[in-house]
Amino acid sequence: MSNSNSGSNSKSSNNCLEPVCWIGVDLPFRPTTGTYGTFSARTLPPVTPEANPFHHIKGLKGLAGLGASDLPADSPTACYYDIDPETGVFYCDQQGCVIWALDELTGGVYLWDPERDDSSGSEDNDAQARSNKKTYVARSLGEFLYRIDCENRLWSLCSREWDKKKQYARLSSYIETGEWEEDSLCGSLATYLGHYRQLYLNTRAAIQREYGGSAEHIDKWLLYFFKPNEVDPETLHKNHRVPPETWLIQALTKLAEQDKLKIKHSFMDLPSLDKDTILGIKALNPEN
Repeated sequence: MSNSNSGSNSKSSNNCLEPVCWIGVDLPFRPTTGTYGTFSARTLPPVTPEANPFHHIKGLKGLAGLGASDLPADSPTACYYDIDPETGVFYCDQQGCVIWALDELTGGVYLWDPERDDSSGSEDNDAQARSNKKTYVARSLGEFLYRIDCENRLWSLCSREWDKKKQYARLSSYIETGEWEEDSLCGSLATYLGHYRQLYLNTRAAIQREYGGSAEHIDKWLLYFFKPNEVDPETLHKNHRVPPETWLIQALTKLAEQDKLKIKHSFMDLPSLDKDTILGIKALNPEN
């Protein structure tokens, strides 16, 4: 996937709009601080037509023609399908906090905002002009359906454990083995979650190059605070120093000053650093 500009949509070489972000649920290596998180498009797993069983779905009529067994897995947040040909809306959060719509002209899926949507006004046939007015999350309906299917299934398999110490143990095992305990991840699910695992491993390697330390030591901190949005995948693949700009809050404030828990104020600004997380860290460091 080519990188997306975080400020606006862009055209790729095949004249399709590039998504800006993705609104998704909590997954391993991709935590949220609420029901949904907003994730940079550049960090998302790639989607290929060959691996996507929804690739052939074109337009809202194609979606409406699917049977219940052909739709993506059920949403953990109780999202539902509600197809409105006039607005392009087709998928809604049960509380209305996120609504997705299809732009029939560009083929892209975007976040629908009733205050900004101009579908009832003059039609703008220029794709780039339309992109400046909409926040796209997927290049096509098929790509969107593939992502929510993978993520809904992964959430059901992997994100039900709320005890942070147990969650840490499961993630640690998966990092080293690529296997998710008793649950069998295969095919598209293994590939999708494997993308985030590799991004994590690349991040860990970058921290080791910059600050030293063992993988086990880094994992004690990074597993709790790893955030894909803070990572540039292209940079991590190169063998040079990590970016200087508060990168993962300077490698989690030098791994909390080498385990003495002298956490600086900037480190406390991380959204995921809540009371439960602090207790989880102390549980991993009982001498503190």
